[in-house]
Amino acid sequence: MIVVTGLPRSGTSLMMRILESLSIPITGQQFFDHTDSDRKERYHYLNPDGFFEIRGTVGSGKITNPSEFIGKAVKVVIPGVMRVPLENIEKIIFCLRNPSEVIESQRNLMSNVEVGTTEGKKYLPELTQRSFINYIRSMGILVLGATDEFWNKTLVVEYQELITKPEKVIQKISEFLNVPFVDKNLIKPDLYRSKAVIEVDPLAMEIYNAIKTKNFSGIKNDLQDYLQNLAFENVRWVDESEFQTFILMGLSLYKSLVSNNKGTRDKLVESSKRTKHYFDCPYYSRNGEEYTIRRPGELLDLTRKKVTCSYFKEEKTLEFCYQHFMSLALQRAMKK
Repeated sequence: MIVVTGLPRSGTSLMMRILESLSIPITGQQFFDHTDSDRKERYHYLNPDGFFEIRGTVGSGKITNPSEFIGKAVKVVIPGVMRVPLENIEKIIFCLRNPSEVIESQRNLMSNVEVGTTEGKKYLPELTQRSFINYIRSMGILVLGATDEFWNKTLVVEYQELITKPEKVIQKISEFLNVPFVDKNLIKPDLYRSKAVIEVDPLAMEIYNAIKTKNFSGIKNDLQDYLQNLAFENVRWVDESEFQTFILMGLSLYKSLVSNNKGTRDKLVESSKRTKHYFDCPYYSRNGEEYTIRRPGELLDLTRKKVTCSYFKEEKTLEFCYQHFMSLALQRAMKK
């Protein structure tokens, strides 16, 4: 199979149409059914020619019968592409776009998603800051996990170059796939609407340039450090008390917390009052002065008691205690 991949809003749908013009069979639905009329209208506005996605495959990379897709193009976005066995992939077309443009385009796609707040319903972009965290996380996991075999099978197509020099790029695609070149003028410059609106995070830009050139020397250590620190931050963000929630704050959880859907926020606050600590640390005991954990937006602040640590001979916050424990665990794992 020929896998078309990239982050959502990086030109993957356009690439599916280009491959179809090169007489390569493409798979997936042009549009999914949406009961929300506003969202349906928005999807058609942002991608009038369709998405060409297989529900359950485009995000997860789960393909139950790979033999059905031999010689066909299948869209699997990042990070799902990492779950597709390489032996089932003939070629990969990697759609790459400026990180700032990706973020802005994704915001536009989600602009009709309503979120319940204490002030009533608001649209998601009003509450969402433009952040490069998801970009760095998703692309960083791919950079760290992709093998030489993955990149040897991959042609990286930069979105801006595709829009501004379509004939040159499509010629390169046809040569890569060993199919005749056909110029059907599928590129519509007027659809290039989500331009860069904020300065790109340096690490996000470093990832972008590394993938563009397939040169990853010097970036992997930075990514490992970033992702490790990000994991700590997300644990603290969701449940600072017992560090048992290792999920990221997704849209559904965010909506449930701010609207207290089915008592979700009350249950989380109640769980945060517990005194039990989930790991067995010989230096740990609950004692000390209280301190306050600040949470973003409408989520409630939480009060904690500090940990008396006989190792450091002073009181520490639970966050510090957990990070120290995880650092020791990581060191032990690396020595094995």
